[in-house]
Amino acid sequence: MAGLPEYYPDFYSFPPFFTRQPNAASWSSQLAQWRAFVLAYCRAHKLWRLNLVDALASPLFTNKDINRHLPLPTIREVVDDLAATANAEWTSPDKSAAYIYWRTPDDFATQIYTYLDDTAQKGTVLTLLELTDGDDTTSQEWYGMEQPMLERCLAVLVKRGVAQVFSVGDDKGVKVW
Repeated sequence: MAGLPEYYPDFYSFPPFFTRQPNAASWSSQLAQWRAFVLAYCRAHKLWRLNLVDALASPLFTNKDINRHLPLPTIREVVDDLAATANAEWTSPDKSAAYIYWRTPDDFATQIYTYLDDTAQKGTVLTLLELTDGDDTTSQEWYGMEQPMLERCLAVLVKRGVAQVFSVGDDKGVKVW
């Protein structure tokens, strides 16, 4: 495993890791390992959404050093498991793509609210682009977040009664109080 980032698990170089285990107890353990790895990988790479066909060839599900990859049906099972634990949400009925929540929308909503409070921006209307790509947010975990994902996070703040989202044409903004 020399040269791999620290979030890669030791078992990444173990060929059976890329084969769905038929024993229920073994599969449950393997699934937990995949869940942790997918979340760590997506967090390290700031991946908000996975297209499963594209991800199949990525280092996330393919280890070229040992010539192994996780089959697409098993990847779907892993993402199903992530969805069952509120760490993913399918974005298509055919289960070809999903949002991956390495932090839940609730967690990101709290971070955004705290950031706006700490930077005295409560009461100010900000565009969604300012939140995800602004010069002042480069150090924030949500920097670079895709707009649909950000909208899910802001919906949490709206539901809490501490924000309002505005739309003007194609542009959107948010005001937090």
